[in-house]
Amino acid sequence: MFVPDGHSDAMRGWLARKAQPLIISDFGAAEFAAAVGRLLRMGELRATDTNAVLSKFDRWRTDQVLVRLTTANDIAACDRLVRDFRLKLGAADALHLAIAITIDAPLVTFDLRLASAARLVDHPVAVPNQAA
Repeated sequence: MFVPDGHSDAMRGWLARKAQPLIISDFGAAEFAAAVGRLLRMGELRATDTNAVLSKFDRWRTDQVLVRLTTANDIAACDRLVRDFRLKLGAADALHLAIAITIDAPLVTFDLRLASAARLVDHPVAVPNQAA
């Protein structure tokens, strides 16, 4: 949505069809900023473009979505998920799933391993470029 890539069209289409409010955690926002910073370091974005992308994201986050602050309960749920070794999750992905579980909201991801983990724990997941 903010930096065109192979998922942009699928994400726009999914957003156009969604009925529920979109929720993003503060951790998700931090991960987005880190990904944009990585693009800058790799030379795929210029500094001015990077600042514009982050500003656009911040406006979207303020105006279009609900923001969820990460809690100690989310961290505890994350710890339980990373200790479930069949899920094969690192801490960051486990935290995204833990937050979705804690707030009883579907997880939206393009990460197929994360989507599989959500299904293994019977949590609703949407992968925008796959049929429902």
